[in-house]
Amino acid sequence: MEPSRPRFAGLDGALAVAVAIGLTELAAGLSASIPSAVAAVGGFVVDLAPPSVEDFAIDVFGTSDKGALAVGTVAVAILVGVVVGRLAVERFWVAWAGFGLFAVLGVAAQVQEPGASPLVLVTTALAALAGVGTLRFLLGVDAAASRLPEPTDGRVTDGSRRSFVFAAASAGVVGAASLAL
Repeated sequence: MEPSRPRFAGLDGALAVAVAIGLTELAAGLSASIPSAVAAVGGFVVDLAPPSVEDFAIDVFGTSDKGALAVGTVAVAILVGVVVGRLAVERFWVAWAGFGLFAVLGVAAQVQEPGASPLVLVTTALAALAGVGTLRFLLGVDAAASRLPEPTDGRVTDGSRRSFVFAAASAGVVGAASLAL
C-alpha cells in the first residue's frame, strides 16, 4: 500500500454514511412533516417483498420486526458506505454517485409517507452533501496520518494519527447521537 493512501477508507465511508443517516433522522425528529428515512426505506422494502418473506420476518422477529428492519436497513447502508469509501480513494465521483443514490432512494421512499412535505428533498440533499463532505474530510485526515513513518521506538511522533482518530470518533458520535434522537 502506498504511504499516502488512506488506511481506513472503508471506515471513513461507513462513518460518512452514519453521519448522513443521522442527519436525516435528526431532521425527522425535529419536524413531523419529515418522515424517518430509515423507516420509509424499510417500509418500501417491505412493500416490495413477497408476502412469504414478510410473514417469515414477523414469525422470527415478532413484535420487534420494525426494529429489526431498521437495524437491517442501517447495516446495509453502512456496508455500502464501506465500499463507497474504499472506491472513493481513487475515484471520488463514486462518493457523489453513492450518496446521490442514497438521497434519491430516501426521497422516493419518504415522499410516499403520509404528511411528507417538500422539505424531505432539502433535508435529504443536505444530509447527502454532509456525507460527501464528511468522507472527503476523513479521507484527507486518514491519508495525512498514513504518510507518517511508523515510529521505531513505539512513541507517537505526530498528532496526525490522533487527528484521524479524533475525526473518525467525532463523525461516529454525530451519527450515533443523531440516530438516538
